[in-house]
Amino acid sequence: MENKTEIKFYSGTRTIGGTVVSVEYGEERIILDFGREYKQIGVIVDSANEKISNYVESYLRLGLLPKIDEFYSEKNIPDKMKIMPLEKSSKRTTVFISHLHLDHMQNIGLIDEKISVYMSEESLKLYEVLEKVGEAVIGSREYSSIGYNETVKFGEVRVTALRVEHDVMGACAYLVETPDVKILYSGDLRLTGLHPEWTIDMANKASKLGTNILILESTTIGEEINENYINKNTNASSGEKDLVNRIIAELIQKSGIGLFNIYHRNVDRIKEFYEAAKKCRRTLVLELPTAYIAKTVLGLEDFYIIEEENLDESKLDKEVIEFYTNSAKISLKDINEESSEYLMQNSFHNLVRMLHINTDNGIYIHSNGTPLGDYDANYNAMKEFLNKLQIQYKYIGATGHANPEDLRYIAEKINPDCFIPVHGFYPENCHINCGIRFLPEEGKTYNFNGKSKNIYC
Repeated sequence: MENKTEIKFYSGTRTIGGTVVSVEYGEERIILDFGREYKQIGVIVDSANEKISNYVESYLRLGLLPKIDEFYSEKNIPDKMKIMPLEKSSKRTTVFISHLHLDHMQNIGLIDEKISVYMSEESLKLYEVLEKVGEAVIGSREYSSIGYNETVKFGEVRVTALRVEHDVMGACAYLVETPDVKILYSGDLRLTGLHPEWTIDMANKASKLGTNILILESTTIGEEINENYINKNTNASSGEKDLVNRIIAELIQKSGIGLFNIYHRNVDRIKEFYEAAKKCRRTLVLELPTAYIAKTVLGLEDFYIIEEENLDESKLDKEVIEFYTNSAKISLKDINEESSEYLMQNSFHNLVRMLHINTDNGIYIHSNGTPLGDYDANYNAMKEFLNKLQIQYKYIGATGHANPEDLRYIAEKINPDCFIPVHGFYPENCHINCGIRFLPEEGKTYNFNGKSKNIYC
């Protein structure tokens, strides 16, 4: 029987995050991204003290892992789920991760070691640093890397990594080519970052190579059918390039401490707060994990680390502990003596630390750190906490996602035969002047007819 390319969407078609897409041809199967969408039940599990003996089984039961046949080991699958185990598979499965945001990679440690997992060289470099500061995903395995514009072959299937601009280093789109279709998976991207040319170059290459199906993120597409409407949960604002000036404009109005909350996987954002501190003549104070990233990835040195009375070394690599021991540290007591001289990191999980900080006439800058938006119950709790301390809350950030107008520009430059908006709440409101829009159902298998340029079940 003639092989046909099969496409299946396991999750992420109508959510921000958790996109898992399968492309299958003959004995080869490519799975694109393997993260987890935000779910309150996931927060409960992640924060529990109770040890879980079988994460795969538990996460499958709770809906935190997609039910994929021929993917999980037989020993980890509950019998009642009737999922075909990996041991009975005739396929070769390979997973490709677009970038290191948790909603795209949080579950990669649970993938069986018989399955190869690829990410860009820059992503792997960052992940190795994250492991050292205690931010490895659950599970232990080896990962492979792929260079930008590099092509990896699996039988008659080819996968090429194309660099894009996003608010984390190492982000890329993937072009998956089978004998009868070329599929471009965008991952997450934007044109409002520091390097929009990366995304434009990707679109030009995809257009030149010819793209039949574009699987496109649609995070910023809102409920209203209006190309200028931005999804309120994306915390969209101006771009990355003017962010330093926006931070400075707020800090110079305050005679008290400056506090900020970032997601340190966005290493550019670390550098931007470093530059803002310099220009405002404030001393930058970082939490240990962020400080280690600032030093090892960015080469920055001129900052203090918050002194920890009881440093938990259980999840830290010995290199991080040694780095902390040999670095300049500052206590909260010293900060309080001249609080106006400091710009200090304060992540959500360290919010209670603010009870020991002089916050008079200070400001708390929320810059795309967690919690990201009001869909997370912790978001309103954070704002209430800050309100009780009478410190000004200010969002100063830049979304990592292309706005609706830029999404259309990127897609029309690629000019696919068909486009599939995913990774958003309102994909039906994504309108592009090229190709046929297709809205898939999760769990269904689709084929692409190269002659008629249609997708069918």
